[in-house]
Amino acid sequence: MVLGRMLESFNNISMIFNDLPEGLSRKEREKEFHKQSILNAALEVLKNNSYAEATMNKIAEKSELSKAALYLVFPSKRYLLGDLLVRVFDINIRQFEEMLFSETTWDKQLDMFIRTHLSYGIENHGEFLNMMWDIFHSEQSDVPKEMVKQYKEIRVKLLHILEGILTRAHKEENLSFDPAFMAVFILASLDALHQYAEMSVLKKPLIEYTDDIRALILKK
Repeated sequence: MVLGRMLESFNNISMIFNDLPEGLSRKEREKEFHKQSILNAALEVLKNNSYAEATMNKIAEKSELSKAALYLVFPSKRYLLGDLLVRVFDINIRQFEEMLFSETTWDKQLDMFIRTHLSYGIENHGEFLNMMWDIFHSEQSDVPKEMVKQYKEIRVKLLHILEGILTRAHKEENLSFDPAFMAVFILASLDALHQYAEMSVLKKPLIEYTDDIRALILKK
């Protein structure tokens, strides 16, 4: 359930890890194919279970592997799901870019960016944030530094997409803000709105804050 609603808006997401990198030896291809089959199984498990419920036992069963065989490929649940999430986010952001830049004006791009972020995981974003913290930020995490670096690079890429939209708005409308700072401010605000929505302190549904955020941005 953690990723179920989040993945519905993207195409070809149910079996996403089927393209093997070029230049691999036969042994390396077999190893990567085996890993991708496990990641696809883990994706299906996460679509129908909470983070806590998505156990290595369930993933092994879905992969048609023994638990011991699964641990030979992925030493922990955090390691496995960290690999999965980095790949999912990379696909999501590339598909998001395609949708976003099909819009011709910065105004429509900004509206789509805000609405997409506010609707992403709208029913379980608190659990999603807790999962991300546990995998990529907690002291107990055994996720490799390279994987954490990839996750951060994806977050930075999202920031740069928004900064590009705001730079265009700044130039065309002579708006009085620093696009780089405003991009950071907006993303932090969107994340905060999700967290407060989980606490049931907001007075209206998340998506209805789109116009409020736009009004703050476009104030000259």
